[in-house]
Amino acid sequence: MLGKAAARLAVLLVACGLLLPASGADWPMWRHDAGRTAVSPEALPPQLHLQWVRQWAPPAPAWPASQTKLQFDASYEPVVLGKRLFVASMASDRVTACDTETGKELWRFYADGPVRFAPVAWKDKVAFASDDGHLYCLDAASGECVWKFRGGPYDRRILGNDRLISTWPARGAPVLSNGRIYFAAGIWPFMGTFIHAVDAETGAVLWTNSGSGSIYILQQHGSPAFAGVAPQGYLAVAGDTLLVSGGRTVPAAYDCRTGEFLYYHVSSRAIGKDAGGYEVFVGKEFFFNGGAMYRLNDGAPLMPTGAVLPTDEHLLGFDGAKTVGYAYRPVFEEYTDSKGTKRPRGRLAAAWKGEPDVPLRRLFIKAGNRIYAEGPDGLIAALDLPARDGRIPVSWQGRVEGDVWNMLAADGKLFVVTREGRLYCFGPREGDAVTHGCARAPLAATSDRWVGQVERLLEETDLAQGCCLVLGIGSGRLIEELVRRSGLHVIAVDPDAEKVAAVRRSMDA
Repeated sequence: MLGKAAARLAVLLVACGLLLPASGADWPMWRHDAGRTAVSPEALPPQLHLQWVRQWAPPAPAWPASQTKLQFDASYEPVVLGKRLFVASMASDRVTACDTETGKELWRFYADGPVRFAPVAWKDKVAFASDDGHLYCLDAASGECVWKFRGGPYDRRILGNDRLISTWPARGAPVLSNGRIYFAAGIWPFMGTFIHAVDAETGAVLWTNSGSGSIYILQQHGSPAFAGVAPQGYLAVAGDTLLVSGGRTVPAAYDCRTGEFLYYHVSSRAIGKDAGGYEVFVGKEFFFNGGAMYRLNDGAPLMPTGAVLPTDEHLLGFDGAKTVGYAYRPVFEEYTDSKGTKRPRGRLAAAWKGEPDVPLRRLFIKAGNRIYAEGPDGLIAALDLPARDGRIPVSWQGRVEGDVWNMLAADGKLFVVTREGRLYCFGPREGDAVTHGCARAPLAATSDRWVGQVERLLEETDLAQGCCLVLGIGSGRLIEELVRRSGLHVIAVDPDAEKVAAVRRSMDA
């Protein structure tokens, strides 16, 4: 009862250089780099052993599972810088730093809303965006706030996902490139969307594009209208082009230097009616989104593709039971459609194919010359490239409990996240693994006037579910009894940072 109740508490606090390239041992952003390639030069040890496991709170995504293109926060997305691993929480509204060797918590920082996307880390800092509408920059060693920047035009709040969030939540995930952090706020074009570039060291705004949410363009239904990209997903950088994921639509492109809008081809059905998604990654002169390939210089849709890893040499993906390395250059052939019209159809030519020694169903990352993949029943495996005589040898296997959500390679270790919210660390050291749980301490039993007052309040209002706004924390006892005795989502607002911190920690795991 307490675990479920505590998960319903959200406390809102009303107050308040140059980028160094990541070392081979870091995984400082979602899918490793600004191009979101999921490819690292670091080769992990050939044999890995389970080091530790950490259970996080059950994921609380913004959208239901039926919205497949918007499952950006279906589970956790850590990043690693040096010996620190940073995890954003959409369930607890915080970013937590852990020691990569032991899995022990080093510090935690609470925002005023869910943190749904992977942070970005560089040098001695870590930055992240929140549903409270802000981009935060923290000191990576201490977790102290260095600066924060509001993405929307006003600090106006609205109920969203059982939280009091910004009317313009920051759901365009931050990306770092050339001394700048790019991110986006606002998810409803008619209310305004804001694409920003800020200085990574100071948080000073370099440019803002606030006009591309109301452009007159051809829509998916075949007629023009005033609308634009609704940023929900990861941003990516390719040269001077910034790609902004549109969630349920294809990405839009902007000039990294000036913020000028470049293109947004929401109406094209060249690759089918189901284009779009929160993921975007770059390979050479192409970008990939929602299982399709697009030309980077003008956004032209080219073809559906199952490629998921853009290496320097090939695009890696699955073709049935085989792992395939595709050539980057598309091959186009002419075909006649059902109406007798001749049309071009593209495909990627396979440079090589190889069948793994074990059944696999999804590739996640490439580290050194190995790719790491998921098989059935929690199987994870390392495959040695290149293919030899039509086979790809599996050099290592491990297992996790649950369905794999993502992987990353950093600090000589393989980190595996499951959909159930567990984080596994595999490394070279043999020995017993340590498990870190997320059990919440029970609230202390107390008999005072608040017990009777809350009981009468709930009886008179006949409310057991919904949201409850508490203005002022006071002793905290009103909040405790509401959490203990109801199914209400309790939102407390208070200008006292110390009180807010105390309540958050008492209610969080």
